[in-house]
Amino acid sequence: MVKEIGNFLTTENIDNIQYQIIIRHILFTIFIITSLASILDYSWAVNKAFLRLEASGHVAMIRDLFFFDNGKRLISASEDKTIHIWDISNPSDPKLVKTIRSEIERGRVGKIYALAIDPSERIIAVGGYLYNENKDIYLTAAIRLHKLKTGRIIQVLKGHEREVLDLAFSPDGKYLASASVDKTVIIWKKEKDRYKFHKRLEGHKHVVNALAFSQDRLATGSYDGTVRLYDVKHNFQLIKILRDHKSWLGAVAFSPNSYYLITGSYDKWIFLYDKNGNFIRKFSKRKNHPVAFAFSLDGRYLITGSFGRPNICYLYHFPSGKIKHIFRGHKDTISAVSATLRNGKYLFAAGGGVNHEIFLWTEKGKILSKIKSKGAAIYSIAVGNKKIAFGQRKYESGWKANDYGPLEWIFDLNKMMLKKLTSDEGFLKAVDKKDGLRLTWNRYLSKELG
Repeated sequence: MVKEIGNFLTTENIDNIQYQIIIRHILFTIFIITSLASILDYSWAVNKAFLRLEASGHVAMIRDLFFFDNGKRLISASEDKTIHIWDISNPSDPKLVKTIRSEIERGRVGKIYALAIDPSERIIAVGGYLYNENKDIYLTAAIRLHKLKTGRIIQVLKGHEREVLDLAFSPDGKYLASASVDKTVIIWKKEKDRYKFHKRLEGHKHVVNALAFSQDRLATGSYDGTVRLYDVKHNFQLIKILRDHKSWLGAVAFSPNSYYLITGSYDKWIFLYDKNGNFIRKFSKRKNHPVAFAFSLDGRYLITGSFGRPNICYLYHFPSGKIKHIFRGHKDTISAVSATLRNGKYLFAAGGGVNHEIFLWTEKGKILSKIKSKGAAIYSIAVGNKKIAFGQRKYESGWKANDYGPLEWIFDLNKMMLKKLTSDEGFLKAVDKKDGLRLTWNRYLSKELG
């Protein structure tokens, strides 16, 4: 709610009288929210209940995106602890139809790092930092299975000791694989209507953060820079370890025909292999780091998300590697991508950016719609004489604590007015270090304060 009004306030053509009316509404709304929150929050320590404001979009990193229902719907999962389902029957006018939440607390408890949809499109698997570690270390790293239609939790899978970073169902739905910070992959096997522990895959020397199934293979990627390839039909017997990358893995994917394996790393290379791990060729190298892959359903195109500048999505012809289109809509990391084919027309989705938006676009790069939350991130703040200054733009580089961007706006507490900043003279911004003291992020204090 506050974000929505905050976004509205940045419109320059609103006169001062309207500003004053709006500010009074804001203050009254904050008073009501604060009063309600004090009633709802039974205990600061145990966080039995607290108020969440709905921004109608994501407000933190988008971790996964998938088209489903023949490309008429899109599901997105985010570190803001929500899963959104969008009706994109008309991709030019997407509508939020459902938000799935479960147990959340202050701080990182409830953050979602991974999502997967089973082939029948009836179940979603969700992983991350889902529960308070003080309750049960295995519960913290648990995987929740939800009914996609209702959002109801139908099963909780416990086995990992640290957060789950990626999830993948096998094409037949018989297996679910989970990758974790604990350096292992767990295979869960479907028995009747429930998934049960089947096997733990060990061998990676660092965090496992990438998974991909084909009809008869499983690929796992890790921060140790390797990809391990397993034979699904022979009880996940290790076939080969791929050691060609010079840095940690960002993403792995099999082509829809199950013949090709594609791997992307923070060494900026994308490599192409056959399904048995035989190196075919270097597929591509760009200035940024590939961190997300998605194939079109017919295998004709490969779309890649990226970390680092330039903030670009590449759409490749596959398997040639020729660039079909370069999408430049985002202004920060593109952390999730997806592709579908509807009535012979390709549709692509890319999630990320400074404001954690989702773009829907065509194979020619035409933007059909932009899904974003109401409001925008704050990257800098300072105080003056009964005034607060803040900014919503981010520096290209050179970030410091409390100084991620320039000051742009002033909120005058005396006049209850918002206006553009013309000079930052007289405003005090926290500095990152002074007289031997350093301003830094305290994970333990942040966890307590939420």
